Amino acid sequence: MDQVKLKSCIEACEQCATNCESCEKECKAENGHEQCVVQCNACAKACREFIKTCDSGDENAIKAAAKKCADACEACCEECEKHPEMAHCEKCADSCRECAELCESLAS
Repeated sequence: MDQVKLKSCIEACEQCATNCESCEKECKAENGHEQCVVQCNACAKACREFIKTCDSGDENAIKAAAKKCADACEACCEECEKHPEMAHCEKCADSCRECAELCESLAS
């Protein structure tokens, strides 16, 4: 497994999880953002699971976790993009997009 790609993916997942957790907290206070809260929570969880899986050294498990993370990031990005007026949603969508691309690349 390409260690440079793996390191980049882990860093992106750490940033994405942090941004998702922040966005989730902000969106809990907003009416009509319930789905954003759900997606941010799922995405942060997938990112954290991917990072934990990397410690296993099991390449197949890492690729599967990367794919799951990419899918969660894409879903979260789509939801957050529905709220362009919210700076935290925009920041979350940007980090999710980057993380999804890196994880997809690692999974393939």
